[in-house]
Amino acid sequence: MNLPDITEQELKILQHTTGLTDIYNDRSYRNHFVAGDGHDDMPTIMSLCKKGLMQESNRPAFLSSGDRCFSATFAGLSAAKSLRRRPTRGQRRYHNWLEISDCCPDLTFRDFLRDPQFASAR
Repeated sequence: MNLPDITEQELKILQHTTGLTDIYNDRSYRNHFVAGDGHDDMPTIMSLCKKGLMQESNRPAFLSSGDRCFSATFAGLSAAKSLRRRPTRGQRRYHNWLEISDCCPDLTFRDFLRDPQFASAR
């Protein structure tokens, strides 16, 4: 798939819209961005709409009359996924230790790296 050139700010908006801001999560858990006409991100959102990466959606009744709702298109979701920063090996190891340390509060990061029982988690 050919993706249009997008700026760093456009990528941030797409990732926020789709919930792909966490570098450890590959699944989109939402697809909406609410902004009013005076919102700072509105020019970026309109640029994404022109590029076919976002579209205006139906506004839920509970929103204020000045608010507009936008969602990522399939191309926008693909761009958000493919252009996101991947965690380094060290970041993945530290993230895995954080997950395990919730259950093992006395486990230091150093012990996690050295103990063979945690080799599969590194």
